[in-house]
Amino acid sequence: MQDWFYFQFGEKKPFDYTTKDNKVSLSIPYHQNLKKKGDLLIAQLVVENNSALKSPVVKGPTKKIEYDSYTVFHETARNVFMAKVYGFCGFVNNRLTVIPPLILDSNQSIARLYLNPEDPQKYPSIDDLFSVIESKKIFPSIDKVQLEKNLANAIDTKQKYVVIARGRAMQEAYDDYVISKIDLEKSVGKIDKDGRIDYKDRDSIKEVFEGDIIGQFYPGNPGKEGFSIFGEKVAIVTSIKGPALGDNLYRDEDDNNVVKSRVNGYLSLKNSVLEVVETLVIEGDVDYDIGNIEFSGSIEIKGKISSGFSVTTFGNLTVHGVVEGANLFSSNNMNLHGGVLSKEGYKIECLGDFTARYVQNAKVHVKKNMNIDDFIYHSNIICNGKVQVTKKSGVILGGQLIVKKEVECNQAGNKNGIATEIIVGVDQDLDEKLKVKRKELNILIDRKNYIEEQLKKKVSPGFFRDPESAISQLGDELKAGITTLFEQFQKLKTWVDKTEKEIEELDTYGPKYDFIPKIIIHKNKFEGVKAVIYENGKRISEFEVN
Repeated sequence: MQDWFYFQFGEKKPFDYTTKDNKVSLSIPYHQNLKKKGDLLIAQLVVENNSALKSPVVKGPTKKIEYDSYTVFHETARNVFMAKVYGFCGFVNNRLTVIPPLILDSNQSIARLYLNPEDPQKYPSIDDLFSVIESKKIFPSIDKVQLEKNLANAIDTKQKYVVIARGRAMQEAYDDYVISKIDLEKSVGKIDKDGRIDYKDRDSIKEVFEGDIIGQFYPGNPGKEGFSIFGEKVAIVTSIKGPALGDNLYRDEDDNNVVKSRVNGYLSLKNSVLEVVETLVIEGDVDYDIGNIEFSGSIEIKGKISSGFSVTTFGNLTVHGVVEGANLFSSNNMNLHGGVLSKEGYKIECLGDFTARYVQNAKVHVKKNMNIDDFIYHSNIICNGKVQVTKKSGVILGGQLIVKKEVECNQAGNKNGIATEIIVGVDQDLDEKLKVKRKELNILIDRKNYIEEQLKKKVSPGFFRDPESAISQLGDELKAGITTLFEQFQKLKTWVDKTEKEIEELDTYGPKYDFIPKIIIHKNKFEGVKAVIYENGKRISEFEVN
């Protein structure tokens, strides 16, 4: 007895496929193994050496053949094996099997049957299609008439696939979400004019202002249950399309799809929620990961500020770690819990109250009051309020302090006689005040001169020799206008005289205070300490050592 095989067989699956990005990748070792329903697969014949018999493609030793009874029919009378379904035949796990070339999409909502374009004689019949549908237990969602149309169209247009079943795709559920128009990614750095990258300028803080358009709003979807080609329910899957609408964001009244900011702040994406936060909180250090910071609201930094970086805020600034050599600016209060350990070339400017654990090797300008817990070492301090260093060591050592109202400390200088200068009663805003006053004076003079020329032109060149007499000789209509113009001239002249006197007093004597400037040293003032008090522009040498 000998086995007659009417197909090629190999180690791979007779038919396999994968889908990715809506593309199908087929694996077909032998295209000639495609069989229609009823095609002969194997014949086991008793008669040997009969030349009339058709030569097999492959001969093999006589053996008992295992087969898949769902896809292969064994006719015992003739001892032959035939295909029960349309598909590719071969030995799978040592069993004779026919695999229908059925391709399913990822959610099993549509089934396509592969048509072998290399052998048009093997195009399936409607009976073949139904054999696949029945063997795979596919839910009959397409009737026979539509199947015939699908098959005829696929063959006529030489398509690779024909649709034989459709389910209903499940619709994902998702909540309302926002797509930001602002790129939340940090840049590597900013390219300067020379083409070099400034790695400190990373644009890591995405600042926004009240009324700014932040992004586009998209409504959510409750989803819809689907069913597969096998008639099974496909449960709704919930996904996240984008971040949810968070605090301080709102939908515009005129266009509900436009999302705007309710406040000034920075745009934050955390735990899939997009929001605007008014106070900027940096959880770690200000370094190359964060870069330089400029923000209109308040800032809290829980780590340190590394050397070479800058932080600018038009609110309050709070730093929990040490401030190394850095440029800081705050238009309000500044609280440096970790202290300042700076170096030459950097400046700290605070337009409110300044508080720090200590200040060393720093240049600090404070508009209001300055309160230091421990010490001020070798620093250049300018303060237009009071400086207090009394809580711990309370030492002021080295450098220069120029303070408007008062300096209070426990100790000034040390036994080594390190030069330390403390000057009180000097207004550092004096130059700025003088600039403003002089600018104001120039405007007043220009306006006064213009009116003076108008009066001479409209009345007479000798108008100012006797203004009252000149006005009395005018007609009623002209008299009223000239009288008003002359009154304006007199007011301007008074303002000019007053402003000139204020400038002269500031230039000559300095500002006049409603307080008494003081230097209070509770314990020790050592050699090398220069302590000077100015009161209303005059230098005096009085200070207290308690």
